[in-house]
Amino acid sequence: MDDIKSEEKHNSFPPSPFAKYKGELQLGGAAVDCYVLDTGERVISAGTTVKAIANTKSADLAEYIGVKALKPFINSDLVLAETIEFNMPGTHYVGRGITAERFIEICQAYVSALSAFVILLTFLSTNNTIYLLT
Repeated sequence: MDDIKSEEKHNSFPPSPFAKYKGELQLGGAAVDCYVLDTGERVISAGTTVKAIANTKSADLAEYIGVKALKPFINSDLVLAETIEFNMPGTHYVGRGITAERFIEICQAYVSALSAFVILLTFLSTNNTIYLLT
């Protein structure tokens, strides 16, 4: 991880929490931004979480974890309530992230939803009946 030093050179820090270290995780060809905050918390960028799960550039995590198909597999309200806003030293930007544990829960929810869909399609195909799923 790269030490974020632009603010340290001036011995002034933004309000806590702020990103102390920045790094990237490579997941299936997608780079996921991650940070260690001055509080010791480790967070993954909400925007790159969306990029990793939906292959689109959006910071609206709620749009991608609040979908109907995921409801049985994840409490999106809880995940969204636990997002962490943090300051980015040397900029006026505020980052938004989730814990690594919540990131794993999101990934597991998508895998579970996909598995349930495949099981449903397999069941429907064994009945020799075609259904329109909406």
